[in-house]
Amino acid sequence: MEPIIDIDAMKKILDYDQEAGALKWKSDMNRGRIPAGTEVGSVYPDGYKRLNLNGKMHMAHRLGYALGSGKVPSGVVDHIDGNRLNNSLSNLRDASSLQNAHNTAISKRNTTGVKGVYFDKYHRKFRARVMVGGKQHH
Repeated sequence: MEPIIDIDAMKKILDYDQEAGALKWKSDMNRGRIPAGTEVGSVYPDGYKRLNLNGKMHMAHRLGYALGSGKVPSGVVDHIDGNRLNNSLSNLRDASSLQNAHNTAISKRNTTGVKGVYFDKYHRKFRARVMVGGKQHH
């Protein structure tokens, strides 16, 4: 579970560049070996950048959204372009899980290049399938 973001506390220790999507340590913070202005976080194997603050892991894109918009995200913070490292505010949106699922990339197994379209070998035809409101349409 993602820790709750205290925007005011984050603003005291982090700077957020909305265009570049970079989170940096503030100049007035004594971080020991880490100089002020250093970009925070590490990229994890799943492709997301995370940072540890006071023993709690935070997703950089969620912090960026909160600091840039001034609102704690109510749902999933979605990367509009699908690039997990593009944390610029214009690329982030507060979305529901369903909205986020609609913004997925085309499967590697997809041979048509179009989401929801596949070639039915048995009928030797292209078919389309989409799920709307919990109902499958063909």
